[in-house]
Amino acid sequence: MIIAIIILSIALICSLYANYNILKKYERGEEYITNLETWFVQFSKTITNMNKEMEKIDKRGAFSSDDEDLFEIIKILKALRDLLFLRLGIKKFEN
Repeated sequence: MIIAIIILSIALICSLYANYNILKKYERGEEYITNLETWFVQFSKTITNMNKEMEKIDKRGAFSSDDEDLFEIIKILKALRDLLFLRLGIKKFEN
């Protein structure tokens, strides 16, 4: 009888330890997903705002009609720069 109690106690302790570890891993994963969602929303807003600003600058369409490929590359580079500054907590880069 005592042996059964000891074995069940050890099994219970192992089960509690395993459940605790799984809970911690789940919480870390949940936090990672939340951070990733936040980053994605910020990145999307940065891209949207960058596109609006570029459209304001190019009211006549001179940039986009001259060289569409170069214009797209510049937009991508500026978006990545702004995102990097946002992630690093640096104020927006002013030209």
